[in-house]
Amino acid sequence: MVKVGMDTDSPGNHAGYDADPQFNVTGFSQLHDDGTGGSIPLSNFKIWAFPQCSSFETCQTSLNSRKILRKVLPDGSPDDFASPGYFSTNLTNALRVELTATRRTALHRYTFPPGTTNPRIMLDLTNDGQHSSTDPVLTLDPDTGKLEGGASFAASFGPGRYQAFTCVTFKGDGYDLGKPTEYGIWLGNFPVRGTTNILQLYYGFVSEMGGLLTFPPAPNGGKTTILVRVGVSFISSAQACANAEEEVPDFDFESVEKAARAEWNELLGRIQVDPTGVDTETVQLFYSSLYRTHISPADYGDPILGEFFVKFHDHAADLDVNVDDLYNALLADAENEPPNWNLQGRQANAWKQFSGSTDTAPKD
Repeated sequence: MVKVGMDTDSPGNHAGYDADPQFNVTGFSQLHDDGTGGSIPLSNFKIWAFPQCSSFETCQTSLNSRKILRKVLPDGSPDDFASPGYFSTNLTNALRVELTATRRTALHRYTFPPGTTNPRIMLDLTNDGQHSSTDPVLTLDPDTGKLEGGASFAASFGPGRYQAFTCVTFKGDGYDLGKPTEYGIWLGNFPVRGTTNILQLYYGFVSEMGGLLTFPPAPNGGKTTILVRVGVSFISSAQACANAEEEVPDFDFESVEKAARAEWNELLGRIQVDPTGVDTETVQLFYSSLYRTHISPADYGDPILGEFFVKFHDHAADLDVNVDDLYNALLADAENEPPNWNLQGRQANAWKQFSGSTDTAPKD
């Protein structure tokens, strides 16, 4: 479920990321998708760090005010690195960001520049890819900084809305982080010190909101690195907390990254190729493409039917499910385009027209 990654203000940021360094970074959100058509999907619950604000109240928390460029390498590419289960980037404010994840929990690591006196971390509750949130809920624990909340968001293609929830907790990397020295809910560009519940504020005309926390720097002039654990759920914020505590109980970034990489290696290793006489670039393209087929698109709807048929058809009779009816339903989904394809799917039969073609493809 979780596909943690960097979001940018690029017009081509359908999945959040854009490798063109001219575009600003706007946050690091937990859910991503592409290939759905329509508006930018998901991109929920962005995390952002401030190495320095002149004061708590003057932190520029809104998306357009906080965004910043990445550092650029000598070859002109952004200072980003990615491998299965890991991502890192270095921003022009000298902040280093690293990301890894389990199935329902993201783990962020923010390393602040030397001399940072008031490291701050914020949750952007409302800015999904479409800026579509309604009915926000958010609470903040002043003793731990724990943030729990959620909202309703618009689907990227077709009608309907969905609810998503999050639970955000913090830990110092190698030192006791302690309790927040400042905290509050923010609206637009205005953090309100001391507030702990979004209901304490009037937000009727404000579309951007979240929570902002200031933590003590590392003791004795040490490196200030803050780990941020972000659980996600489509059920409740309590379930998001349970997911995080179950999957990342000790905030061990290296262990989570190692496990994620091992899982990807096992998955990609199921297909072995003989690279003899094949360009290295072709082999890389094959495995990169195989990797992408497993991360996108992530459809939370119809594929459940197909997955059930593949995995559990031997047990269908025990559940009083007719296998023939199940297969015919799958066949109809694959071959018959519904009258209202905006709602129920489109180009279901395009493969009949374009199968085997290399010079023509569906235009929509």
